Amino acid sequence: MNKVFILFACITTLFVGCNSDKQEKNNDHGHAHIDPLAYTIYSDQSELFVEFKPLVVGETSKFAAHFTKLGENFTAIEEGSVSLKLIGKKGQPSFKSEAPSSPGIFRLKLKPINTGKYKLVFYINTKTYSDTITIENVIVHPNEKVALANPQESNIGEEIVYLKEQAWKVEFANVKVVKQPFAEIIKTTGHILPAQGDEVIITAKNNGIITFGNNKKLIGSAVNAGETMFSITGGGLTENNIDNDFKNAKASFEKNKADYERAQNLIKGSVISQKEFQEIELRYKNAQINYNNMAKNYSSNGKKIISPIKGFIKKLTSNRGSVCRNWTTHCKCFSKQKVDIKS
Repeated sequence: MNKVFILFACITTLFVGCNSDKQEKNNDHGHAHIDPLAYTIYSDQSELFVEFKPLVVGETSKFAAHFTKLGENFTAIEEGSVSLKLIGKKGQPSFKSEAPSSPGIFRLKLKPINTGKYKLVFYINTKTYSDTITIENVIVHPNEKVALANPQESNIGEEIVYLKEQAWKVEFANVKVVKQPFAEIIKTTGHILPAQGDEVIITAKNNGIITFGNNKKLIGSAVNAGETMFSITGGGLTENNIDNDFKNAKASFEKNKADYERAQNLIKGSVISQKEFQEIELRYKNAQINYNNMAKNYSSNGKKIISPIKGFIKKLTSNRGSVCRNWTTHCKCFSKQKVDIKS
């Protein structure tokens, strides 16, 4: 007996369900679906998220209005009243909810009697503060057909959805992204490395005593291309004295130059052979090259060591007054900085 009754009940439920589905399909063919409008509006004190059906004259639109009190943490407005009003050229009915239906949510409704464009205004009154939130350019349509043909754009776009009910249960807040000076300091350690190909080793190519002149260069100092890094003088050295080497190179160049100029006249009169002239010319050219190399960047203060790039001093292996020998003294410069951070 029980089995027969259960089977009969199931058949009845299925039959009713089929009729219900058929009725819903008929309703869908009879009335086109109108998407609800959704807005998120902020004031200085409150946030409003609201959804409602587009307003049509003579039809009641229901509002699910979520109100949040702003602060360090966003919290639901749990007490107070909210009034809703359409403000425009023609009068419209208003509505007031005396209390939230659940924390933060106020159930509101409007039944417009005139068409046109209006401001939709929410008046919030609680024990601690009052606020007003306005949605501009809300249209009241004469009928659903017109509302369907002229859909309004709401201000909800492609966003990350985080329900108000979820936000109210945790410590949550958001702020408007604005451009402002960045003053945070991240304390860490790291190494400054030159970019590949941007490091130059400036080497002392002569023995001598290092002098930095008036501006002593330190590690980290900025230098320009062509700037004198330091000078090397031979004063006080008995061997490999750069000053003596320069004087000898100059004397040798001047002697060989005079010999070459005299040989040019002698070869014209065939006083000397072509072979002798070529030997004199070769000695002159070698002396000239040697002198030019010595004279390059040389002054009364010694041999100037020039930076070929613009950059910063990375390392110095000698100090003022130290003696450099056998190409051991050099400084490193790099033009671009690459930071290797170790957290």
